Amino acid sequence: MSLVRKLTVFLAALALAFTVEKGVAYSQVITASASPSSQSTDRCLEIIEAFVAVEDPLEDLQNPVLRTKGEVKDWINFYSEVLACLDEWGTQGEYSTLTFAVEQFLVLIGGNDHEVDLVDLETSDDRAVVKLREEVGLPPPEGYVYVNHFPSLLDTPPIVLESFLDFHTLGVTLPCRFIVVLDEHGFTDKEKKLSKKTLPETISHELVHAYFQAMRCEGDELPKWFREGAAVYFSGGKEHSITYSEGGREVILVASTPEEYQEYQTVFRYLRSELGEEDFNATIRGAVEGNSIEEIFQKTDTDSFEELSKEAQDWKKAEDRQKKLRNAAIALAVFFGLGVLAVLKQAIFGD
Repeated sequence: MSLVRKLTVFLAALALAFTVEKGVAYSQVITASASPSSQSTDRCLEIIEAFVAVEDPLEDLQNPVLRTKGEVKDWINFYSEVLACLDEWGTQGEYSTLTFAVEQFLVLIGGNDHEVDLVDLETSDDRAVVKLREEVGLPPPEGYVYVNHFPSLLDTPPIVLESFLDFHTLGVTLPCRFIVVLDEHGFTDKEKKLSKKTLPETISHELVHAYFQAMRCEGDELPKWFREGAAVYFSGGKEHSITYSEGGREVILVASTPEEYQEYQTVFRYLRSELGEEDFNATIRGAVEGNSIEEIFQKTDTDSFEELSKEAQDWKKAEDRQKKLRNAAIALAVFFGLGVLAVLKQAIFGD
């Protein structure tokens, strides 16, 4: 078979990769992938053959289940060769979707010169992960989640930069287990300092997304209010602030959860109060595993998120009123307590 014919056959197979039954395993060619400096024609044919033999290349690139640093290194070497071969044969434009996926994979798995934390959800002590694993009872997905750290927006590679078009975005989770966070974000040193203070919670928030997505990379039908509500609720969703002096006055810089996400968080707090801890955890687990929120509506006797949110807001108003009454009662008790002490002091010691 001529070189042109071979190339045509393999690139046709590449385009039909989703329907090809898994044949040549990555491990069969990974061992020869340590040095992608020289891309011979035969080697590229072998590499592409192994690539297209995978049943679903995009799934493997978006949701790689890797358990050791050695496996991660092997995959980086293998896909570096895949990209080099596609580059040599000038196929990026024709097969742009897969080429983009390979490029993004290599950046997000640590093939770029930046810090990447490999997080094992089975052993992580992150507060949100522990809650999902031990309280909600969701089996943690196998394999690493990749937390990519970039110093600032200016240091973010173009292939993920579009995820930060909203300037207030501090972290994102890309399909299906790749997290990108900015270690410092803002125009001023004070804003950057505040963003660093919120970084642990940002990572915790994104780990909730990665936990869910790694369980069900394709076909996630859970609505935004559930996904973001869970991420804010389990990661804490607290307000952070720093105080500094400027021009002889005290300035407080605050970083708070967006109003939309506060609404979602309130819904989760309401569900926890309404259902009780055990039923709440079982309901959340059922929604994620079943990829459906219908049980939530059934248990709260609601038909839509709007109706559920209204009930949650009414519950929050009542809770806030009760809190104000308790605080007022405490203040009144303290006031009268101080008054009694003053009378006793006068009676005992006089003026």
